[in-house]
Order: sequence, then structure tokens, then C-alpha cells
Amino acid sequence: MTLGSIVSLSGFFQFPEAKNAASAYFQDANAHGGVHGCRVQYQVLDDATSNTNALADAKQLVADDHVLAIVGMVSPFGQDTVDPYFASPGADNAGQAVPLVGIDPYEESAFRFPNQVSVDVPIKDAGAIMAQYAKDHVPFTHPGIFGYNVSQLTAAEAGAVGQFRKLGYSNVDIQTVDPSASQYDQIVQRFAADKVDLLMWFCDIGCGDRFVQAAQSIAYHPRWVNYEIGYDPGYAAQFGQAGGEQDGAVALSPFLPFEAGGPAAALVGTVEHYFPGTSRDSVMEQGWLGAQLFARVVDALPLSADLHADQAAIIQALSGIANLDLGLTPPLDLRLGADPDYPGHVPHRCAQFVTIGGGGLHWNDHSWHCPP
Repeated sequence: MTLGSIVSLSGFFQFPEAKNAASAYFQDANAHGGVHGCRVQYQVLDDATSNTNALADAKQLVADDHVLAIVGMVSPFGQDTVDPYFASPGADNAGQAVPLVGIDPYEESAFRFPNQVSVDVPIKDAGAIMAQYAKDHVPFTHPGIFGYNVSQLTAAEAGAVGQFRKLGYSNVDIQTVDPSASQYDQIVQRFAADKVDLLMWFCDIGCGDRFVQAAQSIAYHPRWVNYEIGYDPGYAAQFGQAGGEQDGAVALSPFLPFEAGGPAAALVGTVEHYFPGTSRDSVMEQGWLGAQLFARVVDALPLSADLHADQAAIIQALSGIANLDLGLTPPLDLRLGADPDYPGHVPHRCAQFVTIGGGGLHWNDHSWHCPP
């Protein structure tokens, strides 16, 4: 069984943990009989954070390698190009859409095609959840939002701003930066001068590092609510020591936090076995859950020797799932149009939060927080 994926492994965004987690899942499956009794060959191509490379990768996987499905894809800059291609690959795949299972939430089109399934929270919902959580748990008067000025993240910024305004905050300070730019010091100084006392950021972990370092350099200490990429023990150790810039901050975790033990802890053990040192963050869980969801669906199907018929059957089967428990999220509802905001699959919209403190991440709030 040949599967493929496209992951940003170099360039502005780098997410090897998604590749490692899905690869670990399939390697472990191969050691225990495979998926549907078949040995899985999992091929991951690097898009180098380029939509041109991503489209070339997509064509190679479909037209040349004849993959059954794309699993565990994290290609934020490529999705605007490859989403439509996988939905309608034309002669490259005899007109049959290619199943995409387990894809990142970084842009809205991922939730508009019936052949694509994300296990993560839509990024617009994440922004709204973060704003509501801040209102309910963090004292502040002037919220600020920082992020990359790329289309993949504007939905998150819009979700947060929209919810803040519904809550009566018309003074949201928004500052964005090009991924290749370096005006972090100036932006932090602007926030400080404007007396912004709550900040949240929407960008990658490297951007978050530079942003927080800039705040530390001028002793600027607002409250923080971090996006899910900040859910990483390395980040907490770097900035969450007592008195540190992130000490007491909260970070969104779209899945059951690793600190909860159970299935999340088992996930870490398997990934660490095959890929030691992999970042333990939500992107790892995205890759793992995508592979797990794919295997769960395919194991239950009567596959044939007809690649395109099997692809159609996988997409149809995904659309019929109304209550699937994979252990790390609330049960997934994959029926098309279940979310009125999106015509495609939006199986999971709720998140949890962990608190950064003492150089670690702590699961204090055991509640699921859903879009207001």
C-alpha cells in the first residue's frame, strides 16, 4: 500500500514532527501486520515552504507514484495550490479525487473539499476560542494580536478579532510581519507603547521565539495566550521558568494534552522509539491522528485491485463517520456540512489549554473549550 505526503521540512515553516509521527505509526503498523493486511510504503516529500514545489510534489505522488492517499500533510504555503489539484487531478488520476487524511488547519480551503479531512481545529475557530478563554480567565483591558501577514493565518487573526469585538473590545491592536522580516523589536515596542496588556501570536515556533525574546529584551510583560504551535516542552523550558516571559501563560492544545497520559503518552512512546527527539507538540498529534484515522477507515473497507475505486470508497467512508473516538479528541463527526460555516469535513472544533510554568506544561483545566 503506497501512501504519500507533502510536509514543509525546510524554508520558513518546518514541521518534521508531522512526518515523524505518521511514519512512526505506519512503521509500527508494519511491525504488527500492516494496514488492511498490507505493508505500508509511506513517501514524504519536502515542499521547502513553496507552493511551486508543493504542486510538483503533488503531481509526483499522484501521477508517478500512484499513491492511494495523502496522509499527514502539513504544507501551509502549498495548500492553496495542491488542495484544488488533489480534489480534481484530471488525467493524472483518471479524474478521481485523492483522499487527504490528516492535514493542517492553516488555511480555510482545507475545510471546503469533500476529499480532505483535517483532525485539527479550524484556525478561525482557534482564534475565537483563544479570545474567549482570555476574557474568561485572564485580566486585561487592551488585547493585541501578532502574526505573519500571510493568507494562511488571516483566518486565525479574524477569528480572534471577531470574538474580541463581540465581547466589547474595539481596541484590538494588530501587528503582522512578513515571514522573512525581522521587525520584532519595533513591533514589541509599539505594543508596549500602546499599553497592550494581552498578547496572542499566530506564526511558527521560530517566530514565537523571536517575538518573546524581543519582549524580554525591553522588560515588557503582558499576559499571553499562545496558539497551538507554542504547545512544545522546549518552548516552555526556554521561556516558562519562574519569572520568565511566558511564566503563567496558557497555550491552546487542540487535542488531549500529553500531560493527561493515556493515548497521548502511548503516542509519544511510539514516535520516540522510531524518531528520537521529535518535538512533542500538536503537529506531532496531527500526523499521528491522520495516520490512525486513515488506518481505521481502510481496515474496515473491502479494498480491491482498482486504485481509483478504492480512493472513492475511502472518501465515501470518511463522509459517513458520525462518532469516532480516536482517544485524543472528542469523538469526530466527519459528515459533510456538519459545520454550517464550511461545506467540507470539520470533525473537531474544540480545544483544551495548558499552562506554562516552572519550565513545563501543566494540564490544569480539563475542560474542552468550543467556538462561542
